Amino acid sequence: MGKNIHSRNPTTGVLPTEHKSNNLQLVASPSPESRALITVYPNSKQQGAPVDPIHIEDTDDWLGCPTPLETCRQQLRLYENEFEELNRQLREERERIFKLVEMHAAVATERDQLRTQMAAAKSEAADAKRRATDIETKSNWELIGERQADQRADYTNQDSEG
Repeated sequence: MGKNIHSRNPTTGVLPTEHKSNNLQLVASPSPESRALITVYPNSKQQGAPVDPIHIEDTDDWLGCPTPLETCRQQLRLYENEFEELNRQLREERERIFKLVEMHAAVATERDQLRTQMAAAKSEAADAKRRATDIETKSNWELIGERQADQRADYTNQDSEG
């Protein structure tokens, strides 16, 4: 592989395509043969080895690139962590809901007791008002009776004097 990779291909006149990243450098250049020549550089296990374009997506042997199994395991760990976190949050929310239900039950009991006390107080107030009205009515009748008696007495006194 002693030829300069950055020179134009004499057959096609096309410059090679190059891709660089932190982990590796790929250089693909058309060749006179039916397949293109792709060379993998720095961090690959097979430094400078040509790769068939059919296998360009087969990156399992590159350093730093996870295998499909490793990717699946990592995704599974992510799902498990998310599942555990969601279960923890669900448990906490259920505890909060349970506390709210208990608080509601306690407040509802207190409300019912206060309603009963209020009904009893209203009944007592109505009875007291009824007694006050009876007393007022009785005293009014007594006053009316006394006035009438006084008027009769005045009338009879006027008749006897006259």
